Amino acid sequence: MLALSACSSTPSTEIAIPEPTDAADGALDVVDEDAADEAPDASDDVKESSTKPPAPVTVGLEPTPHAVPDGGTAQSSELDAVLLSMATGARGLTATVSWADLEGDETSPAWTRLESLAGLLRSQKRVLLLSIPAVDATVDGRPGSLQGAGWDSATTKAGMQTLVDRLFAKLGPELRYLSLGFELDRYATSDPAQRDALLAFMQDAVRYANTHPDRENAQTGVTWSHKAWLSEPTPGTWATGLVKESDVVMMSYTPIGEDLRAGPADSVHGDLPAMVVAAAERPIVLASVSYPSSTLIGGSEDEQAHFFDLLFLEVEAQRASVPFVAVSALHDPEPKSCLAKAAAVGKPGSPELFAYWCSTGLRTLDGQPRKAFDSFRSGAAALLDP
Repeated sequence: MLALSACSSTPSTEIAIPEPTDAADGALDVVDEDAADEAPDASDDVKESSTKPPAPVTVGLEPTPHAVPDGGTAQSSELDAVLLSMATGARGLTATVSWADLEGDETSPAWTRLESLAGLLRSQKRVLLLSIPAVDATVDGRPGSLQGAGWDSATTKAGMQTLVDRLFAKLGPELRYLSLGFELDRYATSDPAQRDALLAFMQDAVRYANTHPDRENAQTGVTWSHKAWLSEPTPGTWATGLVKESDVVMMSYTPIGEDLRAGPADSVHGDLPAMVVAAAERPIVLASVSYPSSTLIGGSEDEQAHFFDLLFLEVEAQRASVPFVAVSALHDPEPKSCLAKAAAVGKPGSPELFAYWCSTGLRTLDGQPRKAFDSFRSGAAALLDP
């Protein structure tokens, strides 16, 4: 067994992660998670199609680390967060790495951490949703050397293809989803003059990745905000080529009102079915789901837990259309990350967005669990065992 001390400055409990077993013993295989659905049952040739098990759903989590305790290191906090995320029952983890950080030598810290994470997930038969946002909402996420070039430039296209080549050479079957842009609709709206060139660039990049000879399990696309798919016209009508190149529709889901306060927790009941309809039967990957616990913007610890209870119930009802759902934060993000998120959506310094993002963790920054932590664990367990 792998054992992990609970993530606080004074650990007092241990959470055990069961060692992976062979597929024959019932473990989900990272190479082919759907094999149980696809393989014929030789012992029962007369089974009707109606007896087929429900579609599998992978529950994921972003392993945001707890604050570094006295005498600790950032690396140990990151590892604790990864292990605790797996111990909660998450079968998938999400990670965001900037394109700029991966431009350097493959012995750089960013590559080393990514390969270490991938190797751990492979050994534990978990999967990875990796986001390398060429655009992050309204922010250009390209390396500095490419920022002056147009999206239709040969250098930008070649740079992305080189990045994809390197990723597929380094990562294996644990890489299940690759997102090359986060909330792409926000960037397209903020810079209409660049929209067509950006969409063409992304379409080419997604096609290149999804037809790559070294690709194993990865499905590549971009992440849209859920509001883009609940508005008219949807990306399915103005980004037709890009959507068609993507095997799945990746969306973030952040229920937040125009006043930047938390939306009703029960909005998921209407939102998720509407997202499924808007995606026109394409599978939906909920790549980043969040809800705040801060009472300053209309959330609370109880409302956050209630939201996740309802989310998992709604995913259960829509499981044929939602193969992957990932919660955005194990621990509250650090303040600098919350400020960066606010700036990325064009609201730098917003106290409402700061309060929102810095209270989205299932646990506090110092490692204390919130009620939503138990909601996540029970929801993940329910979806793991259909």
